[in-house]
Amino acid sequence: MTKTCIVKISWNSTMNKCKQIERMLPHYKDLSIQREIGTKKRLQSLFLDLLMLGDPEMDDDR
Repeated sequence: MTKTCIVKISWNSTMNKCKQIERMLPHYKDLSIQREIGTKKRLQSLFLDLLMLGDPEMDDDR
């Protein structure tokens, strides 16, 4: 079974969300999440990567 990590992203605060994602997923350093992410496409692809990977420490809602 695949666990899914759901990261809610609001495009108007892209930079804050990048930092938030960094804090939420310290064990995904290898994704090279950078503050420079800035563009919707790159953030969206990061979001899809997270959906693919899932987060071993997250339950369905919390």
